[in-house]
Amino acid sequence: MSDDAELVKAGVEGATAAALAPFTDLISRLFGRAADEGGAILGEMVHDFGNELRERMRARRVRLFGRTQEFLTIEAAKAKQVELKLLIPLLENGSLEEDDGLQDRWAALLARTSMGLRIPGAVEILKQLTSDDVELLQLCYDFVHNIETTTWSKEVEQASARQQYSPPFDPSKYDLGTALEQRKDQIAKRLNHVWLHTSRHGQPGEFYVYLDNVIRLGLLSSSEEPRLTRIGYRVISACQIPR
Repeated sequence: MSDDAELVKAGVEGATAAALAPFTDLISRLFGRAADEGGAILGEMVHDFGNELRERMRARRVRLFGRTQEFLTIEAAKAKQVELKLLIPLLENGSLEEDDGLQDRWAALLARTSMGLRIPGAVEILKQLTSDDVELLQLCYDFVHNIETTTWSKEVEQASARQQYSPPFDPSKYDLGTALEQRKDQIAKRLNHVWLHTSRHGQPGEFYVYLDNVIRLGLLSSSEEPRLTRIGYRVISACQIPR
């Protein structure tokens, strides 16, 4: 590297150090290091600010690709080309997710997108869900999917035998309130909260935040008479982890 280039590099590093100095403690906490290591971290970051982030993202991206390939293998499918406007957001958000459970949902969505599935807004929806939101939605999905594969399927078969038309399955027809009430203990165990309509002991208010969030995203219809919307059912279905 030429002397001029070295001077430019030194100038940039000096400017970076000065700019980051007020945030030493914040940076150390964000990176999961002890606060008293802030000075050392700041020195490292002058040279390696992007490297640690890139390494973390690289590791997450490798895991994302690995899980996606695993899911495609389970479903005996091969990936096909995905439009960049879908592929880039999927890879970016999937690589940024550090919760393995949620990243598996991204991998499932990526796998099914590569198989030709297209759901409007799925990426924007999934990136706004927490693990608790997904647990709640999974309970709702399991209840409705069981109806689809049992009662509704039999009705379709009977209608077909009579040569009658059967409309597509509509998940929004089924009230989830009773189902969630019956599974109160399971919800309490999995979400560490209790489904209560009249009181909120401890900190169950957080549970209602999860509920409000999935309603805000249009995945459930309301809290008074909760029903999975069509888009909610399709998004959760697309993010099911293959077994």
